[in-house]
Amino acid sequence: MTLPKLSLGVRLLLAAVIAVVAIVGLNTVVAARERQLTPPPGPFVPAPSPLQSLGFTLAPVAGPVLLVSRSDAIPADVAPVLQVLADGGVALRRPPRLLPGPVAASVAASATASAAGAAILLPAASLELLSAKARGTCLELLAALVRERPAPTARCRPVAFVVTDQQLAAWLLWLP
Repeated sequence: MTLPKLSLGVRLLLAAVIAVVAIVGLNTVVAARERQLTPPPGPFVPAPSPLQSLGFTLAPVAGPVLLVSRSDAIPADVAPVLQVLADGGVALRRPPRLLPGPVAASVAASATASAAGAAILLPAASLELLSAKARGTCLELLAALVRERPAPTARCRPVAFVVTDQQLAAWLLWLP
């Protein structure tokens, strides 16, 4: 009669040892996985805006913002013309119009709003072909050039750039 009691005790002890080993093993695996997924310490520093390379602040324009993929599609009276580079950088191709004389800053902001609008020269012929960095830079330019929020799709006119009205409306929702 003592043999079955001894056998039951051994089995219980064996089950307890296996449970402890399994718990320690799982704890080690989970701790190692958490160390891999934990971001490195330190504050998040956002990347600098590509618009800072222009050296001046863009004023909003009163006219439409043309989205173009070819420079020959830009009308001569449109200014400023900004080029979005494939790597997300920005270059000034035609400067904003200057005022005829000295005026107050509040008048200057409204007076530089060209009725002809502005143009953004893009590195691809369609929205799908733009890189994520180029899309982000284009959105930053649109945020600076279009004052209204939410931005109306009528303010952005694709010229030699393929984008549907639904894509443009969804894209403009990302403006800050």
